[in-house]
Amino acid sequence: MTELESLKRTRSGLRARLSFMDRSIQELLQDGGKQFEVCAALTQMEAYWAKLQEVQGAIESYVEDDGALEKEVENAMAFETTVVDIRAKVQRYLHGSPKTTATPEVSAAGPNLPKWNLPKFSGDVLEFNSFWDQFEAGVHGRSDLSNVAKLVYLKSALCGEALEAVDGFHVTNANYPVVVETLRERFGRESLVVESHILSLLKLTKEEEAHGSSTLRELFDKMNRHVRALEAIGKSVEDKLTAEDILLVLFKQLLPPAVRKRWEQKTLTSADSESITLKTLFDFLRTEVDIEECTKHPALVSKTRTQRTQKNSNIKRNDGQYSAVALQAFTNRKGSCFVCDGMHTVHTCPTFLSMSPRRRLQVSRKNRLCFVCLELGHAASACKSQDRCSIKGCRKLHHRLLHGEADCSSAQVGLLRNHRMEKVFLQTARARISGGNGSSLVITCLFDAGAQRSFIRTALADDLGLRGTTERVAIHTFGSHEGRMEKTRRVQFSLQPLDRRGTRQWMEALCLPHLCQPLEANPPISSSWSHLQDLTLADQFPRGKAIVDVLIGLDYYHAFMSGFTKNGSPKEPVAVQS
Repeated sequence: MTELESLKRTRSGLRARLSFMDRSIQELLQDGGKQFEVCAALTQMEAYWAKLQEVQGAIESYVEDDGALEKEVENAMAFETTVVDIRAKVQRYLHGSPKTTATPEVSAAGPNLPKWNLPKFSGDVLEFNSFWDQFEAGVHGRSDLSNVAKLVYLKSALCGEALEAVDGFHVTNANYPVVVETLRERFGRESLVVESHILSLLKLTKEEEAHGSSTLRELFDKMNRHVRALEAIGKSVEDKLTAEDILLVLFKQLLPPAVRKRWEQKTLTSADSESITLKTLFDFLRTEVDIEECTKHPALVSKTRTQRTQKNSNIKRNDGQYSAVALQAFTNRKGSCFVCDGMHTVHTCPTFLSMSPRRRLQVSRKNRLCFVCLELGHAASACKSQDRCSIKGCRKLHHRLLHGEADCSSAQVGLLRNHRMEKVFLQTARARISGGNGSSLVITCLFDAGAQRSFIRTALADDLGLRGTTERVAIHTFGSHEGRMEKTRRVQFSLQPLDRRGTRQWMEALCLPHLCQPLEANPPISSSWSHLQDLTLADQFPRGKAIVDVLIGLDYYHAFMSGFTKNGSPKEPVAVQS
């Protein structure tokens, strides 16, 4: 006989004893037995019940299938009803008259689960506090229920958007506090509740005017309900709810969806929610306006770039290249790319590097680039650089990227090598990733401001048990003119520094089997780079080749970057605080 079979047999015996004690107590109550006899029988029943709970907990630890575990818990809860009922009857008998024991009364022991119907919560922020207070009184605050039982009750009381928010969590003891915290963060944040009440009040008059069917009493009741609810969470309209609170809500409704999303991301990741003020919003909008104005006239930028290049064509070229460490690739000072208008040189352009040598030659000819240095403003015959192709056995007067037999398939996106074989480091970091089930791993991240969305390796998402909605997205690879539609999964997780001291950043990403080529190895930090000696770098130096686990695109890029940089002398790396 296995251990599980032995436990189930023990449980059957204990349940039979409890059923016998139930009948015995029922008879004593009907016959008007003495109080000490009833108390003795109840004590014996409680002893059996304590043993049964221990055995039930052991049985649940053996069950791995979620569906089977839920059935076990439901059966245990159904049997618990018998014990709760007899306790209530004994309490009425001991504290009241024996003659009234047959009269139906409300039990003084509180709600009788699961007969007492728990309220349903569908995701309405305005209803969360009311729902949670009732659930806490009936289930959460009970010490005789295990976390597994509480989680079963909680999920049975959820529906709609609220159930979708926690549907990916397995029914385990460890997951119950995680699910509770997830619901509180999603639906119970004070700022979100205040905003919902203010919007409801603002819409109230407009709705009543449109329908014209509510009486003055109904209008007063609705207004009073929202105001009282605000007072209940410490936002009294008399002294706590300020004009700034109301204006913040109003101004947020006027923002375009994309800007609104970035603002919400900023406020959610803020270490102190109390510091979000109108000044914070205006500073954010001022930055957004500056970004929009810098990027909305590409033709003007192209023209300015051409004029600048022609103006400086006689200036002696600096053959050295900048490199970067930590979390930023240094932008070449000569401006944006001639091929894609990105803020990098054509030598490091992902689109250009992904092309075949023949296609690179066509693009260079079309953009009137020098075939020797790939710069604009002069022909190859007038190029001051006499560097020849570095491909073994060639040595002809053209750039190595235009060599017909060059192996372009191994080119690393963002990795720069010039004729002096210097390197530009990609924006990489090592971080700790955490999933919804509480598990965490140390991974390698790549920051790519040229990607619109963020991505995660499918295998890593599966290892962390990340679940999410499936959607179809268009994937545009470097050099391709048309994107391909791909079915992928959108998951949610958090990233945190390895020492766990920094703020945890929650983000969403799309799952892909493969993100990019493995990262090149990092060399040691040179002792001559004095400005980097006292810094804690996000990546390892030195480090061997590494696989990119998470690619952080522009949708979350600025959530990690503070914008503060630390520069050394020219040709030395630049560090950016994150």
